Amino acid sequence: MSAMRSSTLASLSARWIAAQGRRLSTESRSVASVKGGPAVVQEGQKFEMERCFTTQDVASYVSLCGDTNPIHTCDSAAQSAGFQGRVVQGMLYAGLFPAIIGSHFDGAVYVSQTLNFRSPVLVGDALCAEVEVTAVKKLRHHYRVTFATHCYKKGDPAVLLGGEAVALLPA
Repeated sequence: MSAMRSSTLASLSARWIAAQGRRLSTESRSVASVKGGPAVVQEGQKFEMERCFTTQDVASYVSLCGDTNPIHTCDSAAQSAGFQGRVVQGMLYAGLFPAIIGSHFDGAVYVSQTLNFRSPVLVGDALCAEVEVTAVKKLRHHYRVTFATHCYKKGDPAVLLGGEAVALLPA
């Protein structure tokens, strides 16, 4: 898949997730002033979103991106492949990270994301996605903010999906 198509799918995924209105909770952001500058985030701040993906969510994503792998849509195919149930597409739940950042920071431009899928997410799993500010750098017209990204099953500290995101925030 081309980088442009992958970026477009991630952007569409984030917008679709945000539009579903199924965010169960988010932490409110706090801001700190930079000397002589506008309010920006601080290293160590965390923002989160909880989400449970349904059969309909997975079907909608299949229609959007064309991923017709039967492990996403058929219980028996998923079980034959060694899973306990249908698997949520990785890029669908990876879309939680840009959804968190975009919903907390108006004008944010998502510029990169690394992803390390460690365990599958099944339809119906209650997830908690979290981004933590690890670095803030002032540029001429923006702040370049680096976030550690993690996704867990609610109530379980094992990381299902980890990585790092970078976004530009307006100055």
